[in-house]
Amino acid sequence: MSESNEIGIVIGVERLASNPLDFWLYVQDNNNVQLDDIVCLEITEENQNEPRFIYGIVDEMKKSLEGTDFASDAELYPNKLPSKLAEIAHVSVLRVEPQIFNPPTPGLAVYKATDNKFKEALYEDVMDRTFVLGHTRTGLAQEEVIHGNLDFLDGESGAHVNISGISGVATKTSYATFLLHSIFSSLEQHEKNKRANTHAIIFNVKGEDLMWLDKANSKMDEASQKMYKKMGIKPEPFSNIQFYSKPNGQNSKLPASRDGENVELLHWTIEDFCKEQYIRLLFTEDDFRTTQIESLVNLVAYKLEKDFSKGGNSINACSTIYELIEEIGDLTNPGVDTDRKNNEEGVRAGLWVQDTNMNEATWSAFMRRLRNSARYINDMISDDSEIGSGVHYKQTNVTVVDIHQLHGRAQKFVVGVILKELIADREKTDAGGENSPVFIVLDELNKYAPKDNSSSIKEYLVDIAERGRSMNIILIGAQQTASEIEPRIVSNSAFRVTGRLDAAESEKSEYGYLTQAAKTRTKLLQPGTMVVTQPQVPIPILLQFPFPAWATKKSDFKNKGTKKMLDEFASDD
Repeated sequence: MSESNEIGIVIGVERLASNPLDFWLYVQDNNNVQLDDIVCLEITEENQNEPRFIYGIVDEMKKSLEGTDFASDAELYPNKLPSKLAEIAHVSVLRVEPQIFNPPTPGLAVYKATDNKFKEALYEDVMDRTFVLGHTRTGLAQEEVIHGNLDFLDGESGAHVNISGISGVATKTSYATFLLHSIFSSLEQHEKNKRANTHAIIFNVKGEDLMWLDKANSKMDEASQKMYKKMGIKPEPFSNIQFYSKPNGQNSKLPASRDGENVELLHWTIEDFCKEQYIRLLFTEDDFRTTQIESLVNLVAYKLEKDFSKGGNSINACSTIYELIEEIGDLTNPGVDTDRKNNEEGVRAGLWVQDTNMNEATWSAFMRRLRNSARYINDMISDDSEIGSGVHYKQTNVTVVDIHQLHGRAQKFVVGVILKELIADREKTDAGGENSPVFIVLDELNKYAPKDNSSSIKEYLVDIAERGRSMNIILIGAQQTASEIEPRIVSNSAFRVTGRLDAAESEKSEYGYLTQAAKTRTKLLQPGTMVVTQPQVPIPILLQFPFPAWATKKSDFKNKGTKKMLDEFASDD
């Protein structure tokens, strides 16, 4: 190791004695040491054939005046009181190679880990496939790139990312899209065939933040461009991308987003709604699953699928969701006399519930829910087969589904339908031997998979979390507070990312994977800074990620200067 990287020595006083898993170092000669620095030391012992390296991270620092007794002595330093300013740093051990766990000897030199030693400290030397997580925050000249093990993300050995942080300052969505861009970049460099068959479905849940991912960000500065180059990622927007949006009004064939540029309609047919039992996705609140309404929903879902497949009945004749719901009302109304065998209307009405104990109160609550929901989804469901049906994610690498303009019920419906279709497709595909990953980027997980409630959508998300690896469905999910979402989703995430948290949230048990030092840091994090935990690295690592190369709003993009920037990047390859 270079002597120029020496920053201090292991302390030998008893109250700060070194241990196999942590030690204190004395910072020499006013060396620039700060929290989150990665350090290493080399131990050569007579009975060992090779040196032993200990790698660690600085997670606590102290400065004091040695030889003083009182707090007020600080007023007398340095002119009137002979003393020495001492700076010390606590180091938590990240790795020991070879694994001989003895305390480091006091007086040993400690070095700042750079280049290969930095990679070894974070186990990057044993990662066969990597992608960029971000970079250290120690100044551009000294910044080190931090990698993650792709095997633990794309399903080879693990899967899923979970991101927590306060809305507005945690930059959760920005980091999720950066990760996705980094993954595609890594595959482009090392596994082009897999890159071509890798897909992502991104749900745009607020504003138009993600509706311009295909446009270059004109606000990218020189420092950000240099950082992208250092990371080996082209500073360019997403390519091979398709957008989906709700229709711009009832019976409209024009999308409501992006002025219609490269946008397909979110649309499903009456046939889809019936045969795929999508009616279940209109009942997502927990109270509906603890009453007789759940039984009625299950009955209607089954009858819709069965009767539509038979054909030639009143269900098949419906052209709008309103018509379909009124037909459902007639077929489930327990107040209609179904004993009038010779009366066609009497026999038809109430038929689906004539052998059940359904009461009018349950039926009324059920119908109120259906009719209210129809207002929010009617634009997206019709008998018009020419518009197309569903989201065809395999046609492009990236698919952005805009749901921010939809009512909450409609948002849940769209997310639920797409997840249901995806799981069914992947189960069918897996049987045929296809093994290409599909990434799902979804913010506001607390809406779709709350901790205490149950719904079909939550079941889909839990299913993805628990067996998505086998189906090659990878969830990149985000929420403000991990304490409010289903624990199984967080616990099954190989990568856990934390942005700014409030003090109360940071102490919740859901953040048990963070060290106390990391929990304290999360209260102070600025936008663009995250704490990342990954399987191979035993301690959470603080990192930064660069300014997005893609537009986050319409005013961000114009093509001026983008080609020059990319040409310069290519010339350095």
